[in-house]
Amino acid sequence: MPSLFILIAAVFYGISPIIAKAVYGFGVTPLTLLALRSTFAAACLWGLAKEFLVRGQASGTFVTREQLRRVMQVFVPTLLFCLFTQWLGLYVASFLLIAGFMVFVGRIAVWKSLLTAFLFSLIMFVTFEIAFDVLMPKGPLESLFGR
Repeated sequence: MPSLFILIAAVFYGISPIIAKAVYGFGVTPLTLLALRSTFAAACLWGLAKEFLVRGQASGTFVTREQLRRVMQVFVPTLLFCLFTQWLGLYVASFLLIAGFMVFVGRIAVWKSLLTAFLFSLIMFVTFEIAFDVLMPKGPLESLFGR
C-alpha cells in the first residue's frame, strides 16, 4: 500500500504544472508549484504514516473475486478503447466500446446494441466534426469522409 502512495505522489509531482495552469489559467509560478506539491506531499506522508501504524493489525480481504471480475469488465474494454482510438479513430473505437458494453456487460440484444452504438457515434461525429469543427483523433474510416 505505501508503494501506491509513492506512485501517486510521483505522478502528481509530474502533472502538477498542468493542474496549476488548468486551475489558475496562467503559467505556473514557483510559489504555486511549491504550494501544490507541498500539499500533496504532506497528504502522502500522512497516508504513509497511517499505513505503517496499522500495519500490524489484521485486515480483511481487499477485493473479492467477484468484485475484481466486475472491475476488470470495465477496465479492460476501456483500456482497449484507448489503444484502439490511436489506430481506428475516436468514432470507430467508440462504436466498438458502446456495442461491446451493451452486448457483453448489459446483455442487451445485438441489434439494439449495434443500432445504439452507430447512432451515438454518428451523433458524436456530426456534433464534433461538423457543428463545432473540433479536431478529434481520426482513423482510416473517418479519412474516407474527407474531414
